[in-house]
Formats: sequence, structure tokens, C-alpha cells
Amino acid sequence: MERKKIVSIFMVIILLVFASGCHSRNNDYKEIKELLSRRLKALEEGNESLYAETVSKNYHGKNRERKEDVLLKVRGIFDNTFSRKVLVKDQVIYLKGDYAEVVDKIVIRVKLKNGKEKILNGQEKLSLKKEESGWKIIGGL
Repeated sequence: MERKKIVSIFMVIILLVFASGCHSRNNDYKEIKELLSRRLKALEEGNESLYAETVSKNYHGKNRERKEDVLLKVRGIFDNTFSRKVLVKDQVIYLKGDYAEVVDKIVIRVKLKNGKEKILNGQEKLSLKKEESGWKIIGGL
């Protein structure tokens, strides 16, 4: 009888540990999706400060770009376009601890200030890290 109690308690502990791990992982996915939504909103609205909130101060791009370089490019896009519509397709989030990778296809329809329209499309591969203030983009822009 004593052995059954110990086994039952042990099983409850294992289930609680497993459930808390799943909850944490689901929260990470939710937070990542919220971050990506804020970034899209910033792009569509031309909101540079909102966009800046999604990028880590420790950002390092493939060409040694830093956060300031990314924000300069984004400002150039906002300054030269009248409107932007963004569509993201086939988004997949790979999560491993405090790091994540987001792969998707992105289509951006922009209306230039000279009246012309352009469609930009391609595949994105963003690197993210969970920092003290939450998930941030650390590479891939």
C-alpha cells in the first residue's frame, strides 16, 4: 500500500512538471506571435518606434548590421512609401529554449510617393531571442 502511494505521488509530480513545461512553451509561441504581429502593424502603419520595440539592442545581421542600421533602412522605406500592405504566408516557428527561428513567405505591396506601386516578395528567416523584456528579433532582417 505504501508503495502505491509513493508511485501515485511520483506520477502526479511528473504530470505537473510536464504540464508546466507545456504551458511555458505555449506562452512562448503566443508571445512570439504577438511580437510578429506588432512588427507587421508597425510596417503597415509606418510606425518606426513600434518597429524598434521588436528588434533587440543586440541585433546582428548577416552583414554585421546593427539595430541602428535596420532602423535606418526601415525609416527609408517609410519615407519613400505612401502605404504598405503586408501578407505573411506559410509561417513556421521553431522554438528551442530561449531561441526561436521564424520562417515564412512575405509579400509587401507598397505605394510609392511618386504614385507607382511595387510588390516585394520573398522568404524571411528571422532569429529571435527571449530577453528580460520579452522576445526580440536578433537577426534576419
